[in-house]
Amino acid sequence: MPIYCKPLAKIKDDAHRHEQNLRQELNTSLADVLRVRRMLEDALNDESDERNARKYWHDTTQQNQYRRNNRRWTVRYNNDTERWRRMSNGCIRQAQHLKGQFRASQIQVNNLQQTLFLQNNALPNMATI
Repeated sequence: MPIYCKPLAKIKDDAHRHEQNLRQELNTSLADVLRVRRMLEDALNDESDERNARKYWHDTTQQNQYRRNNRRWTVRYNNDTERWRRMSNGCIRQAQHLKGQFRASQIQVNNLQQTLFLQNNALPNMATI
């Protein structure tokens, strides 16, 4: 019986070593799978974060652009309104000035007509004065 025991013990030891090697390879494979899975999840999360950051900055940039455009249009509107107000005030002052000149010239014409009338038509009792 000792002759058969040695080969059986050797086969048993070989089987045990082979089982240990397979377990070790299985554990290594599982660790590799978990490492690759974590790496892919991290890459996906990084890509998602990058996409979200790009969207945030794009939206923020658009909002800033809208604000700048609104500010630009508001300033332009205010400047145009002020320019039109000054122009209309200038026109009003010019019209008032011309109206005053016209009244003054009418008064002057009226006075000249009265003077001319008095020069051409002497009053009869003027000599008595």
